[in-house]
Amino acid sequence: MPRLQRSVPALAAGVAALGLLATVSLCGALNGLADRNQRQALDRRVDLVRIGVSAEAARYVDALTDVATALGAQTDLTAEDFARISAALSTRRLPAITAVSVLVTADTAAVPATQAYWRAQGATGLTLRPDPAEDEHVFAVLTRDFDGRPQMLGPDLAKRAELRGALRQSANTGAAAISRTYVLARDENLPAGRRQLSFVVAVPFYRPTADRVSGWAVLGLRGGTFLDAAMRNSALSMIEVELLDSSAEGIRTPVASWPAGEVHGDGDLTRTVSVGVAQRTWQLTVKPAGTLAEGEAPWLVPATALTGALITALAVVIIGILGTSRGRALARVADATAALQADIARREETERQLRRTEGELRGFLAMAGHDLKSPLASVAGHLELLRGAPDGDDDADWRAVRRGLARMNRLVDDLLAYATADAAPLDPRPVDLGALATDVAADQEAADHATVRIGALPTVMADPGMLRHVLENLVGNAVKYARPGETPQIEIVSVPAGARTRIEVADHGIGVPEADRARVFDAFHRSPNGAGRPGTGLGLAICQRIVERHGGEIGVEANAGGGSRFWFTLPGGGSDAN
Repeated sequence: MPRLQRSVPALAAGVAALGLLATVSLCGALNGLADRNQRQALDRRVDLVRIGVSAEAARYVDALTDVATALGAQTDLTAEDFARISAALSTRRLPAITAVSVLVTADTAAVPATQAYWRAQGATGLTLRPDPAEDEHVFAVLTRDFDGRPQMLGPDLAKRAELRGALRQSANTGAAAISRTYVLARDENLPAGRRQLSFVVAVPFYRPTADRVSGWAVLGLRGGTFLDAAMRNSALSMIEVELLDSSAEGIRTPVASWPAGEVHGDGDLTRTVSVGVAQRTWQLTVKPAGTLAEGEAPWLVPATALTGALITALAVVIIGILGTSRGRALARVADATAALQADIARREETERQLRRTEGELRGFLAMAGHDLKSPLASVAGHLELLRGAPDGDDDADWRAVRRGLARMNRLVDDLLAYATADAAPLDPRPVDLGALATDVAADQEAADHATVRIGALPTVMADPGMLRHVLENLVGNAVKYARPGETPQIEIVSVPAGARTRIEVADHGIGVPEADRARVFDAFHRSPNGAGRPGTGLGLAICQRIVERHGGEIGVEANAGGGSRFWFTLPGGGSDAN
């Protein structure tokens, strides 16, 4: 005992060290797993953000391209034509749109003629104001506003380098081009907090008779509103996104962030992806704003550490308690062992007595059965001697005695079978159910003129004598409970039942009432609709005992078209169906 007491502190220290080491290792593994899941979830969201922004930008470009195509198809474009064509655009469809305009260029000498032409086309009140410092001027001659801001018709837009760059690029390529980000002229007078960096998209159009660019359809869109719509359409959360515009010199200009405001997520997990939009490249910076991986809990690692520490402390305390109380525990174990051994001895003695009593009961049943059958056989023999008496076979009393004798004989046989059904030796062997059913059916058809149809039946492992008893009893019941005046029609089939073999015996007789089906397998139970038919009420109870001894189940259901469908199962799927 002193040696054990000296070893307890060392054991406790070792357990504490191992427990803390395991806790630290587990927390590290959980941290690594959470970090990997977070990165994978972020990568999936980055892909969705890129796809969402690209798809949102494509909607604006496609809509403006359709407008430019329609403008170019007009032989003589008027303000009315423009109003009709641009009516297809709306802030509901394109939330970030500010205005759509028709832009044209003209040198200084051509400005008066250009003004006169577009006034004649319906732009009444149009006054072009060329910038004296520019040789080639850019004017918006037709426009449709979507944000309620004043129309920008007339001023020279040539100094807008971003706009001029988009016009030039679209004219050179004949396709849509988007400008570098800048503050639109219509937003310059807004308070600083309401200004947004914006873009313009330009698509050239050509008159049917012209061989050069006739003008541009130009659409303005605000960057913040655009990004907000793209993210809402993508239905993403728990991330922060920043949209940046890249210049030819590699300078990246922040345009907008989502949610609106400063991006301050986890910088260690920042992802940056490029998106090509109308001959320009945007950059998208994505950061997590919380736990992205589904099922992740931020408290998991601290909780694991706390749990590990508590378990370690508990183990140390338990070791201390066990070390100091081992002697008392050993004494209690010895007492409990002695009591258990005594209890086992009592149980063994009880089991021996039960087995002896059970054997005596079986012997008594066998003796009683034989003792009952002997006088019955003697009575039957004397009756046969009397059979030769005049009118013996036709005498009503003679027939009544014979029926009573048969009932008594059946009762004794059924009592013996019921008493020994769960105790007789079980001799399982391969049984060809098809051949067995054919043999049983032949006996029944010869005796009762019944019609028995046998389907494909498998070979099963069972006691052949007991299995014959089950089939004979079920087929005999089908004959016994046939409808009055009808030839019994019986069907024996096998149906799939998973890992078991299910055998069904169906008839079209009087059937078993639904309220009675749960009790038909009880000993001595007789169904009310079977009154007047012979039987002891033990046949189905014997069948149940035999089937359960084979590890199966038995039951009864209503048969389609009337009658009953008795079924029973045997372990194993069966084989070699006939």
